[in-house]
Amino acid sequence: MSEWKTVDCNSNLIQHVTDKAVLIKLPKSDFQFWHPSKCCRQSGKGNYKLTISYTDTFSFNIFKPGKGKWNKRDKIEEKTLTAAEFESYFSPIA
Repeated sequence: MSEWKTVDCNSNLIQHVTDKAVLIKLPKSDFQFWHPSKCCRQSGKGNYKLTISYTDTFSFNIFKPGKGKWNKRDKIEEKTLTAAEFESYFSPIA
């Protein structure tokens, strides 16, 4: 059985929230991904901090939406990330 891991980020990365999932923008990129809302928590004074929970077996399907008037709902590019690749987006800058 895999252990749960967490990644902390700023809640301004949240793009959209539904009952079942949260649309989150990856930092330092134009990609976004959906994550189950049961695995996302907001905390901190004023709910500024977002904690994303996952295991090593998670695969993250990220996509880049269109930026124009007519293609903003289209997926321009799609990728699948492993948990280790996903963590690299949230690692602190040294």
